[in-house]
Amino acid sequence: PETYMKRAASDRKTKIKSLSEADRLVEFALNAFRISEGFSLEDFLSTTDLEVNVLQNKVEALCDKELVEATDIGFRATPFGQRHLNEIVSAFLVV
Repeated sequence: PETYMKRAASDRKTKIKSLSEADRLVEFALNAFRISEGFSLEDFLSTTDLEVNVLQNKVEALCDKELVEATDIGFRATPFGQRHLNEIVSAFLVV
């Protein structure tokens, strides 16, 4: 790992790219809904640096489909949603 990191640091082809808001939202959903405990709104805010309203409409629609449920601190996929994670994530792909 040390040699790799040194090469990566000196490689001129290595670039750091910031993700767009839409990409941050999709990446967060892709990871967060896989966790059976779900995620807190605090995790969402600190990880994505996005406002909660960006998440709200999409999560409400997923709750209506019984794919996602609210918890005391945030949201998680329901057992049904765990079996249909692709549908959950695809809801965040539509901008």
